[in-house]
Amino acid sequence: MSFTPSNVFTSKEGLQSTILTDKFVFRWFCYLIEQPPIKTIIFSDHQINLVYQRFKKFMFGQWAMGMLLISLVIMFWRQPHFIFLLFFIVAFWALIKLRFWAKECMSVIGFFLIEQQYPKESFKQETFFMICEHLAQKAGIFSLIDAIYTLDKAHRFTVIFSIILIGYIVGIETWWLRYVYIFGIYNLVYFLSQTNFFYKNIR
Repeated sequence: MSFTPSNVFTSKEGLQSTILTDKFVFRWFCYLIEQPPIKTIIFSDHQINLVYQRFKKFMFGQWAMGMLLISLVIMFWRQPHFIFLLFFIVAFWALIKLRFWAKECMSVIGFFLIEQQYPKESFKQETFFMICEHLAQKAGIFSLIDAIYTLDKAHRFTVIFSIILIGYIVGIETWWLRYVYIFGIYNLVYFLSQTNFFYKNIR
């Protein structure tokens, strides 16, 4: 994690940097902005609405790249061939770029929402977790802390499960194939955990 509950952010740059660099924070904001009370705030500002529309395009691009990566992993599983691995690398690079652009958009939207909740930079007296807790109450969703705990637990379980599955149950002998499959399983679960369906079931 890039911060602790005791941190107090005192600048716009610090708040936006947290959204840019922390994957859990970014995903929580992705879910937050899809809630009707928050959408109303976003749509009320023309410039922020334009940023939101660009964000949606980048997220759709990530979804498309994610589906392509899953398909490549399946094809590589059925017929290990260098060309599938090459396409996987290219698609993964595209996914990273799209995610970075989406995070840039989210950092702008996120700070706008915080400014609406805390006018005149009064957020400087609050921790980031406290700010997100207030936004969660406004949207009627779970807190950022709950999301971090659930996602971290799911990702850790996936790593352990994939290592046991590929290394001991399936018993793939080629060492680099084991890493490819473990990487593929982890990213499949990671991709699924980014969906709103997963978030809606967080308790």
